[in-house]
Amino acid sequence: MKTSSVGLSRRRLLQGMGGTLGVLGLAACGTVQTAPAMEEKEAEAPKEEKPAEAPKPAEPTDVEFLIGPFAGRNADAMDTLLTNFHAKTPDIQIKLIVAESGTNYQQQIATFVAAGANADVVHMSGGHFTYAADGVVVNLDDHIKADADFDIAAYYPRVTEFYREPAGGLWALPWNHATEGVYYNKTLLAEAGIDEPDESWDWDDLREAARVLTKDANNDGEPESWGVEFRLVRIDLVLLSVVGGFLADNNTRSVITDPKSIAALQFIADLILKDRTHPYPALGWRNGFSEGKIAISFLPEWAAVRLAAVEGLDFDVGVMPQGPEGRFTFHGSGGASMFSTSDSQDAAWEVLKWFCNYDGGEWAVARAISFPAGSPTALIEANEYFWSEYLTTPPNRTRFLKNPDFAVVPFGGSWDGRFFDQSSRQALPQIWEGAKSVEEVARELDALWVARLEETGRLKS
Repeated sequence: MKTSSVGLSRRRLLQGMGGTLGVLGLAACGTVQTAPAMEEKEAEAPKEEKPAEAPKPAEPTDVEFLIGPFAGRNADAMDTLLTNFHAKTPDIQIKLIVAESGTNYQQQIATFVAAGANADVVHMSGGHFTYAADGVVVNLDDHIKADADFDIAAYYPRVTEFYREPAGGLWALPWNHATEGVYYNKTLLAEAGIDEPDESWDWDDLREAARVLTKDANNDGEPESWGVEFRLVRIDLVLLSVVGGFLADNNTRSVITDPKSIAALQFIADLILKDRTHPYPALGWRNGFSEGKIAISFLPEWAAVRLAAVEGLDFDVGVMPQGPEGRFTFHGSGGASMFSTSDSQDAAWEVLKWFCNYDGGEWAVARAISFPAGSPTALIEANEYFWSEYLTTPPNRTRFLKNPDFAVVPFGGSWDGRFFDQSSRQALPQIWEGAKSVEEVARELDALWVARLEETGRLKS
C-alpha cells in the first residue's frame, strides 16, 4: 500500500494555514515640492516594483484513520480511493492505521482505546453506544447541522436508526449494511412442483417444502440434495419470528427456557436430526447452493453478486418467512465514528463523509444493494453502478429489498442485542450433533446469561 500505516502513539496535527505574509505596498510620507518655473527636470525612471511574494501552500492536516483489516486485503483498491481523495482534498492527508488480519478487530479497537492511543476516525461494526457512554466518540449531530452539503435524511432510515440513541445523538455514519433473505433455486422448485416463496410463506411452509426438496435416491441417509440450509450462527435472528426473542425486556431477562424458545430450537434440531432436510455441518453457499445441492438458503446480499457469476444457476430471492411474532431478519452494519480526542474535527468530518459515501468496489456491494432504487440516498450512484455493472439477476430485487423493513433486529457491538456470543456458539452445536437435548443446552445458556446480566447490573427478575 502506498500510504504508510502509522503507529499507535499520538501525533500532533499540523495547525494553522502556514505560509508568509506578502508585502502589499508601502505608503510614502512627506511634502510635495513644486519645480521652479520654466526649469525642465529630467523625469526619473519609474522604480521597478518587486512582485509580492506568493504565499507558501499550507501543509495538509493529517487525519489518522483506524480501519479494519479489509483495507490491507484490498490494498490496491484502497490506494486508488486514497489517491482520488487526496487529489480532491489536498489540504487533508489520511494516515491509515490498518488492523491486523486474522484477529478480532473489535478487540483491537478496545485495546487501542484502553492504551490511550488515539486516532481521529475509526471504522467499527457496533460498539458505538458503549464508546459514546464512555466519551470516546463524538455526537455527529452538530457536524451534520453545520454542513449545508450533507443530508442525513438521504440515508436509508433503517440504517441510521441503528446509530442513534432514542434520547438523541448520532454516534456513527453508516458505511455498509446487509440483511439476510431467502435464496431459492427456481429449477429445483419447479421440478418438485413447489410454488416460489412469497410473502405469505411461514415456517411451516418452509419445512414442508424442505421435505419435498430433499432427495436421497439410495436411502443411505446422505441426501444428494438438501431442502434448506440456514447459517446456523444466525438462527437466533431467523427464528425471532417464532419466539419473539431469547432475551426479553430490553435484554434484561433470559427467556431461553421459555416453552416457545425451546420449540424454536427444537424446530431447527428437527430439520437437521429428524427430517434430515438440513445438512450439518453446513455446506455453505459455495459448495451447496451454488452447486445445486441446496434448494433454499438464507444468505445476505453479497451472495447475489457471487451467485450471479455461476453459469446455469437460475435463482431468485424473497423475503423471510413469517411466524407468530412477525417477520425478522439479521441486520449487519458497519459504520465510522469520530474520536473525541481528535484535535482536527473539521478535517476528520470530511474523511468520515468520504469513507461512508465512496463507491468502494467489492466491499461496498452489501451497502449498495440494500439501498432501494429511486430513493433519495447519497449512495444511489453506487447502487445503480452495482446493479448495472455486476448483476442482472435476481428478478425480484425489489421484493428482496423489502427485507430491511421487516423488523430488522437492532445490533450493538457489545453483548446487548445479541443472542450469540462465543459460549453460545460452542453450546448450540451440541444440539445439532445430537450430543445434548434442547432442554439441557437451554438450561446451560440460561445460567450463563443470568450470571452475565447480574454482573453488568442489567438483570431483571
